[in-house]
Amino acid sequence: MPPITGTIYDLDPKIQKLLTVDYFSVLAVACLILTPKSSSFSVEDFVEALSSTNNNASERSSGAFDPKPYIRTFELAIDKLKGLKTEISRQTEGMRKSTKRTEQLHNQKIRQIGQNFHDLVSSFEGLERRINEVGNTAIRIGEQLEQVDKQQQRASEGEFLVASYLDFRQGDSSKLEALRREKSHEAKARCAMFTRRLLAICKDVNLEGAEATREHVEKFSEVVEKDLLKQFDKAYRHGDFTGMSNYAKILHDFNGGSSVIQVFVNQHDFFIAREKLNIQEIGNQDDIWQILPDPDAKPPGIESGLKALFAEVRATVETEMKIIQDVFPEPAIVMQVFLQRVFAQPIQLRLESVLKHAEKISNLAYLRTLQSTHLALVSLVDDLKMFDMTHVLRVGDLATSNIVQVLDQNLEDLFVPYLEGNRYRDRERKSIQELYVSFLFKFSAYHTQRKANKGTTMFDRFVHQWQSPVQSATKDRASDNPEGRINYLFRIAGIDRANSLKDKKDHHRESIQPELIITAEDGQLSVESATRMLRWHAEAIGRAVELVSTSDAQSAKNMSFLLDVLLENIGEEYVDVALDSAYDTASTLDTKLEPDFGYFVNVGNALTIMHLVYSYCQIALLPLAGPSLTLRREMVMSIQKSMTRFEGKVNLIMQKTIESALNWLSILLSRQKRNDFKPKDDDEALINLQTMPCQTVVAFLGKIHSMANQTLEEETWENFLTEMGIGFHSLLLEHFKKFTVNYAGAIILTKDITFYEEAIALWKLPALDERMVFLRELGNVFVVRPEILHTLLLEGVLTRVKPSFLLPYLSCRVDYYAQDIERMIIEIISENDRASSPQSSFRRDALGWNKLKDLGERKMEGLKLEGLKLMSAPLTLKANSH
Repeated sequence: MPPITGTIYDLDPKIQKLLTVDYFSVLAVACLILTPKSSSFSVEDFVEALSSTNNNASERSSGAFDPKPYIRTFELAIDKLKGLKTEISRQTEGMRKSTKRTEQLHNQKIRQIGQNFHDLVSSFEGLERRINEVGNTAIRIGEQLEQVDKQQQRASEGEFLVASYLDFRQGDSSKLEALRREKSHEAKARCAMFTRRLLAICKDVNLEGAEATREHVEKFSEVVEKDLLKQFDKAYRHGDFTGMSNYAKILHDFNGGSSVIQVFVNQHDFFIAREKLNIQEIGNQDDIWQILPDPDAKPPGIESGLKALFAEVRATVETEMKIIQDVFPEPAIVMQVFLQRVFAQPIQLRLESVLKHAEKISNLAYLRTLQSTHLALVSLVDDLKMFDMTHVLRVGDLATSNIVQVLDQNLEDLFVPYLEGNRYRDRERKSIQELYVSFLFKFSAYHTQRKANKGTTMFDRFVHQWQSPVQSATKDRASDNPEGRINYLFRIAGIDRANSLKDKKDHHRESIQPELIITAEDGQLSVESATRMLRWHAEAIGRAVELVSTSDAQSAKNMSFLLDVLLENIGEEYVDVALDSAYDTASTLDTKLEPDFGYFVNVGNALTIMHLVYSYCQIALLPLAGPSLTLRREMVMSIQKSMTRFEGKVNLIMQKTIESALNWLSILLSRQKRNDFKPKDDDEALINLQTMPCQTVVAFLGKIHSMANQTLEEETWENFLTEMGIGFHSLLLEHFKKFTVNYAGAIILTKDITFYEEAIALWKLPALDERMVFLRELGNVFVVRPEILHTLLLEGVLTRVKPSFLLPYLSCRVDYYAQDIERMIIEIISENDRASSPQSSFRRDALGWNKLKDLGERKMEGLKLEGLKLMSAPLTLKANSH
């Protein structure tokens, strides 16, 4: 823009550059690029730029500040900027109008292009419809041509079939023979197809000579089948899976594929190798044969040959699944046949051999082998089921389900010969009884020797059971172990046969006579032994659960018979025998001698053992009794019956023990001399202050207490000692009525009572402590002076009994008549009768002390031990939740 003229002042050229459109354009671009966050125009900078020339002039001038140059510059700049604004507004308006015209033209072109595109799409749709019509026409023509071709092919095949049939009627099979001899799969497939159709035609034709023709065709079909099977086998030998697949499909269409499946399975390397391989004879080299018959050893697992076989089966099946899927049209059927053959041949044969060998060793070895093999086979079947058959075999859920059913059925069939009917239960019963009879041999022998006149016992059955094995032990040469299974029975029984075998070798005897040394310890009950037998029984329960499903009715029967075996052997043949022996001993003790309570150890052990048996039945047996409430109820009744019988026997033994102990205490007290409580001044008793009978009685009470502590527990211990203490208290009440007591003797008597009280106090039974306190107070009636006696009888514990009860004791005082004590007692009785009140009577009755009079007359016969209850809670019937 040309500078503004008409003024006497012109702007500086530098300032004129600031007032151009180009300057402002460059300034706007610089602000956008360099400072995008603050792109607004700076007025201060612009004004300062306009004033820069005037600022320089003002700095050079030394005079006062002159604003006029600034005013002139700003006025000229404003005029210049107004002109720029007008020009820019005019240009902007022109550009806006031009943009509007351009947008209108653009929109018009877009509408035109859209219309053209719509027309193009419509044209393509019309073209597509015409093409589809032509395609449909072509498809119909193709279908008709295909149908015509099929008809022509069927006609041609029909013509060929008729011609072939006529040739066969004349004994000529050259046409099909030519097809059969061709090497291509297609030709062999056509030969098989025509042969199969000819067989169908022969069945429907009834013309003359048709029978001969049919026989001719059947012979030819056999040739075709053999040829195809030969080709399949050849391809199998060379690992040609494509050829195998082709021939398998041909044979599947020809006869359903059964023959090719049999060839594949029969010629499989897995079965051929095992048929050719001489199966290693099972011997005792494997460590498991030394562990299996040991009931205390943990079952070692399966035999090494079976373990290797199962591993090979896993690997083979996994590999063959892929091959069968690639070769056969219906792989699921082939897999079923293959699995059936695996279970029916190598597994079954090896299992039979292993079980036969285990049976020669012992019944326990046989059952453990059966259980471990079953467990291993279940694991094998589960692994085979885990293979993704649906994916690998490309079959539906139904086929996969069929394979699973085949596996389950094969597993079940393997063990049917060993589990059906009562075979398993009979074997398990024989094994457990064999173990128990062997283990309890010395125990039964000890009690049989003690009671030889008691008829047939477990020992007799044991001898009968061992008679045949013992006689045949030297003749057993078939087994790897020349001693046979009899060794394990002797080992369990704790009988050393080494010396016997040595004697047999030295003297060439034909019978084996094992050394049998039986001690009294062999006849004692042992909690450790019972626990050991329960552990064997628990293993039998585990076998029963493993081999028979808990949902099966047979499982409940197994639990019932295992309960019977447990109660029969541990209950009747072990605990009951010991308790019967203990009762016999307790009943036949010599009443003139101190009783030997050695038999009482069996009572304590019997209590512990039957507690274990009861808890074991509740925890291990009853929950596995199945859903049958009837069977469960019978088992509960059997347990309760056994426990009730046991409790009765223990009560009888403890009653006899108390009677014997009280009888001996009575004998010890009877040794009290008549002058023990009436000593002279120089008597030795005054020095000891304890009589000899007191010493022996206290020592005997200590033995009873020690015996109870070592053998009884909790409530039974408390009931036993309570009954014993009550009886002893009654004996003392009667005892102190028999002796005349002087003052010095009274001191000795109270000292004896103190020793008795201290001995009973060790029992820590409150019921007995109260009775001994009364006995101590009773002893004081012998010690106090006559003038104090009246106060003693009217105060303290003695006020709880009638004075007439104390009269027999007071009459034993040497001063009874001299001090007219009888009259004093009569006066006290009269005073009590006059002063008696319901309150005092109630107090005496509530405390129950007037019953002490009856204690003085109590007899020792017929003591009954109350409170022995083995079962802490009654057995209840519950539905089985397992």
